[in-house]
Amino acid sequence: MVDVTNLIANLLCVFLPLFALEYWGNKTDKFFGKVSWGTILLISTLFISSFLCTLFNFQISEGVSLNLSIVPLTIAFFVLNWGKGLLVLFLYIVSQIIYLVLKRSQGHLTLEVIQTVFSSLPQGLFVIFIFAVIMYFCSIWKNGKSFSAQASGYVIGLLIYTLFDYFYINHLKSLDLHFLTFAGFIVVFNFTFLIAVRMIVTTLEKKKADQEIKLREEVYRRLVEESPDAIAISVGRQWKFINNSLVTLFGGESKEQLIAIPSYDFVHKDYVDMNKARMRRVESGKTAELAEQVLLKVNREPFYGETLSIPTIYDGKPAIHTIIRDVTKRKEEQAKLVQAEKLSMAGQLAAGIAHEIRNPLTAIKGFVKMLRTHPKDEYLDIISDEIIRIEDIITELLMLTKQSKTEHQEIDVTQTIKQVVTLLEPQANLKNIVFETGYCGQKTRILGDENKLKQAYINFLKNAIEAMPNGGTIQIKTTCTEENMEIQFTDHGIGIPAEKLKNIGDPFYTTKESGTGLGFMVSRKIVEDHSGQLTIHSTVGKGTSIKILFPIVKDSPQKVPV
Repeated sequence: MVDVTNLIANLLCVFLPLFALEYWGNKTDKFFGKVSWGTILLISTLFISSFLCTLFNFQISEGVSLNLSIVPLTIAFFVLNWGKGLLVLFLYIVSQIIYLVLKRSQGHLTLEVIQTVFSSLPQGLFVIFIFAVIMYFCSIWKNGKSFSAQASGYVIGLLIYTLFDYFYINHLKSLDLHFLTFAGFIVVFNFTFLIAVRMIVTTLEKKKADQEIKLREEVYRRLVEESPDAIAISVGRQWKFINNSLVTLFGGESKEQLIAIPSYDFVHKDYVDMNKARMRRVESGKTAELAEQVLLKVNREPFYGETLSIPTIYDGKPAIHTIIRDVTKRKEEQAKLVQAEKLSMAGQLAAGIAHEIRNPLTAIKGFVKMLRTHPKDEYLDIISDEIIRIEDIITELLMLTKQSKTEHQEIDVTQTIKQVVTLLEPQANLKNIVFETGYCGQKTRILGDENKLKQAYINFLKNAIEAMPNGGTIQIKTTCTEENMEIQFTDHGIGIPAEKLKNIGDPFYTTKESGTGLGFMVSRKIVEDHSGQLTIHSTVGKGTSIKILFPIVKDSPQKVPV
């Protein structure tokens, strides 16, 4: 009859390593030489488990006793490599020899006792040798296999060993053991093995996952720390981590100094609302795309910063990962390019403006002479109209070359284009070119800088004029929807080849003999700064069409800083 108490004791001994392994899995693993403390702990507990199982032998038949020590030994080969499995097996054999010697000596160690124990070793070592060979083939099988395939291999190996054990007991020892009884314990062996391995592998996988997470976090931290861009990770609108580049950018003395300051204190007051809106967007799980804003250093010195914010996780909490670049120098260079292009256009417009001013001046001169001899009020009205005409042209020219503070306000698009047409008509007339306009019926407003938009429109129309040396018609058309306004400039000039069209807008690239290659680039940047989209289509010999799409303003007029 089976000793149930000892069977239960065997099961408890088998699961002993699991508690040690769980403890190891929750601790930071350290190394003793080249072997981790966790491995040493696992080897020790598997050896102790197999040894204790032997102490609680239980009878399954008369003269036949079994224990579950084979299960922790199989686990050793499965979880560890074959070499460490042999180490556990060796420790088990040594412990059994010592135990048998002490047990049979009953406190009196004699040479006869030692000889008796060692005389029974060959049979036991033969069984252990067969077990080791089976485990060797199982270890070869598990290379590159999934957990299920590995476990299946070891289950089959354990089954083969227990069948061998059965025939060994029945035939070599000439003991009669009923197969069904023994088969029941084969099931117990394999079932116990599967449960134990599943628990151990789960713990190992958890530990491996934790180690991989820590490794990724360390790699991520190093990448962030060594990044040339300023990087901040904030939780609840407060910086929790910043790198050295950010400390340098904001002129701080240490990370601790900057982390102690609320992040909004580094944002210019004109951009606080914009910044809060971007943070709310990221908190909702979306990305706050690249945007320029004015930031403040520790000494309150302002600078232009380009920021990108994305959602992330920090210390298990939702956080915001922000990348900041100082673009002050880039903004200054862009401003210089814009001003240079303004002056260039002003010089190119001078001939047409001079011609246009000469006409009203000639009329004024003639009517002044006529007033001396034939005074009439209608002469004064004509002179007044011509003076206003001259004033309008000069005003537009001055507005073009004037340095203005960057400020976006609501603009009547149609009125702005009409003013540009007025300014360019003299130059168009000299080239025998006519502007054909068509505006949408509603009064549509967009948010922007009127002077800069005029500069862009002038550049597009000036290019169209230069592309039509034989004269013709340039169409200017606007169309409106509830959300957007489209402006289209179309000429019927020489067109641009496809291989050159893809480079239009690159710095210093031009299709003109005397061009600078900056006009279109600056104009496109102006459109993009106003949240616009620009597309250009051209066919050689038929002309070029430029389309600009702007979002329209629905709310009441207001000024918004940029």
